[in-house]
Amino acid sequence: VATHSGLAVTPDALKIIASHADGGLRDALSILDQCTTIEDGLITPEKVRQLLGLIGHEWVWRITAALAEKDFKVALLALNELIVLGKEVRQVLLELALYMRSIMLFKAAPNIDSIELYGDDRVVLAKDSEKFTHEELLRMIQLLNEGANEARWAPEPRITAEMTLLSLCRPALSN
Repeated sequence: VATHSGLAVTPDALKIIASHADGGLRDALSILDQCTTIEDGLITPEKVRQLLGLIGHEWVWRITAALAEKDFKVALLALNELIVLGKEVRQVLLELALYMRSIMLFKAAPNIDSIELYGDDRVVLAKDSEKFTHEELLRMIQLLNEGANEARWAPEPRITAEMTLLSLCRPALSN
């Protein structure tokens, strides 16, 4: 469709559009249509992330490093910076959950190529997979998904995100 319409789109931008559309052709076409408003004509991953309100890999990696160190202060400051930049806190939690899923899958099967991974940088995934156990990753994904669901309906989503990050920085409570 992009080629037929004469749109200049990078392959990585198309991957983000397809991933965000989650298999829905109409959703993908709608996103592509929104991308036609981009001023200089070239549709890049950065521009698609900005259009969709995505926070981007660098932020996710920064927060992931803070979570690995159990450093709530750094995680909280990063969240605050993202809010100041106009990012939705629910999106922050969703992208963190996607990245934790990628770490979990990479840790389980590092040579798998057929599954879409968030932040397809295998060097970073390898480094981050050493920081967490499978059990920690499962718990983190669960807490991030719960936090994202709660943030959707919370009168103050920021509080939900802060509580989620604090929970992720605390050691798991034993039963």
